[in-house]
Parts: sequence; structure tokens; C-alpha cells
Amino acid sequence: MPHHFVNMTATKEAIGDLTHAFDILEDRGELLMMCVAGMFMVAFLLGNILHSHHVAWIPESLVVIFIGLISACLWRTTFTDNEFDLRKDSIINKKLLSMVFLPIIIFEAGWGMRNREFISQLPYILIFAVFGTVICMLVVAGLIIATSDSHCVKSLRAAFTYGALIAAVDPVATLATYAHLNVEPLLNILVMGESIINDAVAIVLFETLNDETKESSYFEEKSKHAIVLDISLEVLLLLGGSILLGLGLGAVYSVTLRLVNMKNSPTMGILFITVSAYFTYHFSEHLCGQSGIISTLFSGMILNASVTPQLTVEGALLCSFLLKQLASLADLSVFLFVGFAAVFSTPDGVVFAGYTMLFCLVGRGLATFPLAILSNCVKNQVGKDLPREKRNILSWRHMFMMWHAGLRGGIALVLTLDLGEWVAPHQKKVLINATIITICVYLLVFGGTTEFFLKLMKIPHGDPPPMFLQGSRATQFLYWIHRTFLKPYVKGSVKTDLTMHDSVLQRIMQQAEVPMREVPVSQVPRAGQADLVRTETSARFGLFGRTDVIHADHGWAEGEPEQERVRCCSGSCMAAGTPSGSSSEDDKEESE
Repeated sequence: MPHHFVNMTATKEAIGDLTHAFDILEDRGELLMMCVAGMFMVAFLLGNILHSHHVAWIPESLVVIFIGLISACLWRTTFTDNEFDLRKDSIINKKLLSMVFLPIIIFEAGWGMRNREFISQLPYILIFAVFGTVICMLVVAGLIIATSDSHCVKSLRAAFTYGALIAAVDPVATLATYAHLNVEPLLNILVMGESIINDAVAIVLFETLNDETKESSYFEEKSKHAIVLDISLEVLLLLGGSILLGLGLGAVYSVTLRLVNMKNSPTMGILFITVSAYFTYHFSEHLCGQSGIISTLFSGMILNASVTPQLTVEGALLCSFLLKQLASLADLSVFLFVGFAAVFSTPDGVVFAGYTMLFCLVGRGLATFPLAILSNCVKNQVGKDLPREKRNILSWRHMFMMWHAGLRGGIALVLTLDLGEWVAPHQKKVLINATIITICVYLLVFGGTTEFFLKLMKIPHGDPPPMFLQGSRATQFLYWIHRTFLKPYVKGSVKTDLTMHDSVLQRIMQQAEVPMREVPVSQVPRAGQADLVRTETSARFGLFGRTDVIHADHGWAEGEPEQERVRCCSGSCMAAGTPSGSSSEDDKEESE
């Protein structure tokens, strides 16, 4: 059958499935919405119970998957007319993920990012995210081909495509535990940064290999080295273009907020920032042909760096709260879809799932440990004039925890559901089942043991020391761009006022006559100080997506003494070592 005829047939089938899926939403959309809302309510109640009883070995995301699975089973039992099948479920999931959920999840990650820490480690994050993803894809694909006699995946293209999509890590449960325990910044920023950029790289690899316009002979005739070289070049070009586009759009948004003086209408400013996530993502994806994930991430980082002068402290705080809650709801929705898809699974993929989980562990290990050693070599060379404790060297404990953070999530499942018509139906069903099993088992085994291994490996948490911002030529160039262009032209010359003058929140509290009393940490029993700091940090992150809720704390670097480091403590901003109520130079100068 001619290739173009196959594409036309597949397109017609996809359009028919999409139309039927929306017909179902039109007929029973209200009932479906009620069920989804009820599932979220149950998930919130169960999450509260887990937190109250300190049950760390059951991740919340796994609970949401289980709720989605049970609800989907009840739906299929109640409505036996086969309205939903795997194809229709995948179409709805993919559309909602790319159009609604992914933009706000990625934007909030950039908004809540500690910019200086991220930029300081950006070269090493790119090493793990780009080369690590390619290595993992090659290892998984090679092992699938080597064991092809034991399962149904035989072709080189199918092995590479599945290796690309299963390389997309999604350590939501791990990062939630990191935030709850306030893990040291170095490990947290590496795992978070790698997971975000890794998703974009994996999606690019998958879309290239899954392209319906490419004949299967393209992958059979070309050598593995040629295929890897072509794809790697495409990924690097896409990364560069997407980063520049995201930075440019973020700068335009920031200048716009400054020119129209959004301080006069903080509500409009907050909504403008929130909606910009969707504009950036879809503008980058559909009009510019770049990665919406990376562009949205860097756009959020630019707005994060310049929002306080444009929105006031109160506006920045409320904006952080809104973005964090929307992103949390979107994250839960993605895992709910995993539960929905799990109801269609069959025992066909159990054997292949066992191979997949083993191959992913091997691929993750062969990517993480060698690249971590390479990063250490680069750090030692760059920071050869610095003492060892300031080089941010990755110990074997850090390497193990990075390997341990290789969970899989909703993106891997949606990509599996999006496999083209060139994959045989039975083979696609096996791959989908294997992906669902891998996601659930990894969540339980690795997501549930994160806290245990953090304590076993003696990773600093609770109130860890700040991370030294080690410079490199790349980071120095980025800082030069910040000082030369972003700070004067994007952020503007407005002084960063870290006080709430005439604050609405402050007036509400005063009118309600709510008694507020600060208890100095020195009066807390010594045994409970670590728990107090960890609890407050976890609560701040859960509400605002960051511990520095008013965007005042930016870490420390060479030439910035510790006593001048701006801290955010107990809701008030003060310089470290400065008594409460006294002034400091940081109150008079602009926060960097």
C-alpha cells in the first residue's frame, strides 16, 4: 500500500476518533466532570491522611493513579456500550496534556526556580539532560534488540522509538519529598533541571523517530551512528533556538509589565503572567517549530527574576500561590490519566515490562555515573583555584540519588499512546501495558523510598547550607547578559522594595484583629528546631512552589559575604545576622 495512502487513512481514523471522543464529552461531559472532581476530592483527603500519619512510602501520585484506575473500572462497568477505548483515551489525554496541563506545569517550574543556582549548574544540567537522554535511549534500544527473541519488539525503529520515549523521566514524587525535607540545593536543582529539559529532549527524539513521513527503510538503511548523529544535531539546534525564544518572550513580557505599570492593577498582572504560559508554549510549538517546554521554562525564569519590582511583594506572593496550585492540579490530572489508561491494560506486556524496568535502570546508571564523573572533572578544572568545598563536587551519594530519581510518568505514557500506525496493534498494546506497569512500579519502589535513601546516604536536609555559585565561562556569559541587558532594560531601574506598604493582606489581618506573635527560633527546644524549619519549608513550598516566597533570596557567590546574604525568615525579610527590627544595607539597595 502506498505510504501516502496509509497516512490519509490514519488521519481519517484519527479525526473520526477525535470527533467521537468529543461527542462523548458533549453527551456525558457533566457526569464525567462530576466524577473527576470527586476523584480529586478523594485524592486530597487521602493525601492529607498520608501527611498526617507521615506515610512516606506511598507517593501521592501513586494514590491518584489508583483512584483513576478504580474510577475507570466503575465507569466501564456502569456504561457497557464501549464508549471509551484505548485510542480515544489516548487522543483526549494527549490533547489535554499538551494544550492545558503541560504549559502551566513547566511555567511554574521555571517561575519557582532558583535562577542563580540553576544558571550556575546549567552546563552540567545540560550534560545530564541531553547526553544522558541519548545514552539511555541507546542502551534501552540496544538491550531491546539484543533480547528480541524473548518479546515482540523486533524492529530497530520500534526499539529506538520506545527507548526515546521511556527515557523521559518524571520524578514528581522524588521532588515532592525533596521539598518536604528541604534537601540541599545542589541535588535538588540538578534533579529538577535535568527532569524538565530531559522531557523536551525525549519528546524531540520521539517525534523524529515516530515521524509518519519517514519510511521504515530510512532506519534500516542508515547506520546507528548516522541516525544518532542526525538526531543529536537536531536536538542541539532545537535547544538553542528554544532557549533564545523563551528568553526573548520573557523579556518582552517583563518590559510590557513595566511600561504599563502593573503595580496599579496587580490582579491583571497576575492573570497576564499566568496566561503567558499558554501563549509561550503554543507560540513556540506551533508557529516557531521550537520546544514549547524549554521556551516556557526560560520565559518563566525571566519573569521570576523581574516580577517583584513590577508587581510588588504582595503581587509576587499571590502569583506564586496561584501558579503553584494550578500546576499541582495539572500534575495530579496527568497521573489520573495514567490510572484511566491502566484500566485498558492486559497481561500481554508483563514480560516486556520486566525487561523495560531492568533496561531503564541499566540505561540510567550508564548515563548518570559516567556523566557525573565527567561533570566533576569539568568542575575541578573550572574551580581549580577554589577550595574543594566550593566546587559543588558530586559525591557517590549524589550520583546514587540522581540514579534513584529516574522515575517515569505521564509524558512517557502519552508518547506511547501516540505511537504511529507503523507500529503493529498487538505490539503497541504490549508497549502501552509495559509503560503503565513501569510507571506504577517505579513510583512505589523509588518514589516511596526516597526519604529512606536520603537519610541512609546522609544527604543534608532540613536546614542545609547554601550552595556556592561556582562560575564558568558559560555562567559568566549569562551573568554578563543579565547585568548588561536584562537588568537595565528588562527589569528596569526600579528599586526592589521588599516591604508590604499599604498591603491588602496586611490590612485584612489588622481589620480582623488577628493576633500575630513571632516565636524566636532560639526559644524552640533544640531537638525540635530542625523539625520546625523543615515543616515551615515544606508548607511554604506546598503553598507557593518556593521557599523564598517574596523573591528576595538568591543564594551567595564569591565576593558576596554571608552576612550580606538576604534571607527570608518567618515572613519577614532581613539580612543574615541582622537583628529583627534593625535595618541593613540590603533594605536600601536593590536585591540582585
